[in-house]
Amino acid sequence: MHSTSNSRLLTFLIFSIGLSVSAQESPVDITSSGDIEWASDEQSLQITGDVEIIQDPFRLLSDSILMQEDFSRIQAIGSVRLYYNTESEQADFELPEFQPFMVSENLPAERKLLEAERLIFNTQTQLVEPVGAAEINLGLIRVLGRDLKLNFEDNAFETQQYRVGMAALYLEGDALNYADEVLVANNARFFFGEPEALSIQGRARKITKTEDNKLRMEGIRLSAGPVPFFYWPRYTHNLERSQFSISGSAGYSGDFGAYLRLRPKYSPNNAFTLHTDTNYYIERGFLFGPGFSLEFEDLNNHTLRTNLETGYINDSGILGRDIFFRPIEPDRYYADLDLVYRYGNNLQVMSQVQSWSDSEIVRDFDGGRFRQIQQPENFAEINYQYGPFVASVFTRYALENFEFANEKLPEINLELLPSQFLLKDWYHSFKTSYSRINGNWLTYIENIENDQFQTYGQLLRDIRFPWYFGISEYDRFLTSYKTDYVINISDWLDFSPTFTTQVRYYNQGFLNRNIRLTQSGSIYNSEVGFDLTAHLFREWDINNKVWNIDQLRHVLNPIISFRSIFYESGLSGYQFSERPIFTTGLPNIELNNLRSTDLIQSDNVIRLGFKNTFFAKTLKSGEIKNLAEANLYYDHYASNVFGRSRRLVTTELNLSPSHWINLNWQARFNANDYNLSDSFANLEISNGDIWRAQIGSQFISRALQQYLFYFDYKLTESVKFLSVLGYDADEGNLYEQSYGLQFGVGNYWDILIGVRDRSGSRRNNDLRLEFKVVTAQF
Repeated sequence: MHSTSNSRLLTFLIFSIGLSVSAQESPVDITSSGDIEWASDEQSLQITGDVEIIQDPFRLLSDSILMQEDFSRIQAIGSVRLYYNTESEQADFELPEFQPFMVSENLPAERKLLEAERLIFNTQTQLVEPVGAAEINLGLIRVLGRDLKLNFEDNAFETQQYRVGMAALYLEGDALNYADEVLVANNARFFFGEPEALSIQGRARKITKTEDNKLRMEGIRLSAGPVPFFYWPRYTHNLERSQFSISGSAGYSGDFGAYLRLRPKYSPNNAFTLHTDTNYYIERGFLFGPGFSLEFEDLNNHTLRTNLETGYINDSGILGRDIFFRPIEPDRYYADLDLVYRYGNNLQVMSQVQSWSDSEIVRDFDGGRFRQIQQPENFAEINYQYGPFVASVFTRYALENFEFANEKLPEINLELLPSQFLLKDWYHSFKTSYSRINGNWLTYIENIENDQFQTYGQLLRDIRFPWYFGISEYDRFLTSYKTDYVINISDWLDFSPTFTTQVRYYNQGFLNRNIRLTQSGSIYNSEVGFDLTAHLFREWDINNKVWNIDQLRHVLNPIISFRSIFYESGLSGYQFSERPIFTTGLPNIELNNLRSTDLIQSDNVIRLGFKNTFFAKTLKSGEIKNLAEANLYYDHYASNVFGRSRRLVTTELNLSPSHWINLNWQARFNANDYNLSDSFANLEISNGDIWRAQIGSQFISRALQQYLFYFDYKLTESVKFLSVLGYDADEGNLYEQSYGLQFGVGNYWDILIGVRDRSGSRRNNDLRLEFKVVTAQF
């Protein structure tokens, strides 16, 4: 009997020659392009020529098939491939249990389950036995072995002389079996990642993968490539995440001499990480600092994040002096604790505790962190929101005698967020607070023992910051109410008048430790003003593949704002210690948003502004992205407080038209003479993952003018060149130079070799040669 190409007559043949299929089983559909022969002596059917057998949830492909009369045994020979449909109603083989590293939706429903040159399939026992070498694909696990047996009924398999590859592990050895969601490997050689010459690898007498995706190992010998370095009788490894990681550096510094830094981390679960700074400096001594981080979120909307960093050293080097020119003691330490707790959207607790032995400890031993943390900051806050109301308790305090802080001991607030009032477009807000304020910096200046710094401190107060002659400790009660109304003049023009009134009451101030002021009184402020805002836009149908845009929209918002602040004081001859916050951004003109509350006096402000935003729709996805933002504001102040210019021009420019370029620029000009007052700029350009360049500048009039240049270039797939240059225009020299090569070695070692020179700062001016392990985890 011979079948024509792609014929579908096996279902008829099965019944005509006496084969039977159970009623409970799915129908069988068989096609072939070759011959179909019946061997009556063996009571079997042989099919050749690109045979395909489909019986849900299986699909079997082979060069030839030999089937028993009762369909109980199928033998496939030549290029055998067995597919399995996980979404079939008949699919009771729990294939998704084999894929611990990927959600099952990311894989196709029908997957190639097995591949071999020859196999025997017992349909009654659901046992598949490949002959010779075979490969099983189970999700992201791939098993190669000999004498392999796959049991669909018991969800189990076993093999000899195996090799197993997963997302985070590679195994090879003598015997492997899987049953009841437990995988057991004997006499295993393993790699954490793809097997490479210098990868972390080892051998184990027995490895067990548990149903919760952990590996338990017995009789372990670890090595880096061929070099053994560790033996341990038992170990448990989490496959879902790296449990151990280590970063470190070694090198030479003019301040430290030769040094070695190590930071091992241990993460037993997804929430908790334990780490330790273990650093040794030839010229300074041994620095040790344990710490931890904890982060979790449960089903009851509790969220907790906390982190602890510590360090202690008995410093035997040249210690120098602190910011007040006082000698630094050899026993030096730091301890920084951060905590954030949230319950739903209502309750939030935040706290930060930073205790330093001296003002220079972080600058000396953790320069990267010192760039973000110039001095310790200690505070705690609890706030609770109920509808439009927010209640909070905030305290800011100084732990160390070199810490500048306007202490709040404490500050209690109750606030009504902007809410609709009476009419649809009428809004109001309210806040009241009590604060115990201590401008603690006065105490430090009075207690300075160094005559040179006393003279400098006097000049600092008299010339640059005259308001520092204020009352240093006092109680303040503040109540403020604001209302505004939005009038839609047209579809594109809004007019919003606003009114704010504020009362501050002060009680029992201290000029210093010895002079107490008993005068109490109130200060009244009120503000009237308006905002006139236009909403204009235009769209263009622009199709550009280079910039990946399909449509361009320009939104223009011209703004005219006016604020008039009225001031009346029941106190005379005193100023208070709460000082303004320096920023290069757009100044606040709202009475309620002014940070230096105690310095508010009468003023009239007119603001003219243009806010420009360019949006684009991407070609393929149709998503909206922000291409550019260019804003310009002119502020005219009637008053002239502290001898500063009161006519300011502020510009903001943000460009991100494509993934390879990004520009941010902020600048403020003195409109009296159009001299630049301060600016911040950053430009980043990249060419895929080949190279990346970054140029930044910082300018503050009469204080700072610096430029920073960063560049990295990929020389090969595993070697990258990096450089950093810092230039001080006021000094006319490079204050920092850094050059290095970063090597990717194996799967886990990321090594940086570099040289760095720093000069011009008050401390840590030296030449450093450094060998750093950026990443090593397993």
